[in-house]
Amino acid sequence: MRWLPIGLLACGTAGTKSVEERADSGMVALDPVAVTLQAGNAASDEERYRIFAALGPSIAHDSVLYAEWADLLSFMDQWTHGLETYWQPGDQDTAGEGGYLAGFFVLSAVPGVTTTPSEIRSDSPFYPLWCLYRGRMLIWFAIEMGFSEDAYYGEGRDLLGTARATFTDNPVLPTYLDEPVPWTFTGSVPSHTPDSAV
Repeated sequence: MRWLPIGLLACGTAGTKSVEERADSGMVALDPVAVTLQAGNAASDEERYRIFAALGPSIAHDSVLYAEWADLLSFMDQWTHGLETYWQPGDQDTAGEGGYLAGFFVLSAVPGVTTTPSEIRSDSPFYPLWCLYRGRMLIWFAIEMGFSEDAYYGEGRDLLGTARATFTDNPVLPTYLDEPVPWTFTGSVPSHTPDSAV
């Protein structure tokens, strides 16, 4: 079995098949650790989902790993495509964001109860990615609902710390962990703007 180098996940050349097409055709087996690392460091949930989704055919022979992948991918799909794919007008009108983001997990986002997303082995190559979504889910719930913040933030930040240790280039995680996030302003600044605002 030949593993696809991680650098090839993010690029392609004219006349060659995409990573997804290669995985589907059996041309190459994707390395679950490398794919998870690439997905975890992706700049957006959509990119993260696309990268992780391509892994399935390469791990179909491992029933335990495949089951973990399929379950986590389903959660990622609902998180990423909730508004476009799953939400229907009138669904959970009283829920936050009209129900489309949290509708599928709001009743199961409980610290210490790891049913959503389904708990996976701590030695699974997907565990850091599971931590990323579970941690964000718990913190989202604490912000949205405003109760039991210590428990939700405590577990959420612990999980995001685990994810951060693996996904050192993830652009979202620092904001959850009180790390300064540098930014640059490229627009024009009016002359009367104080230096502290730029």
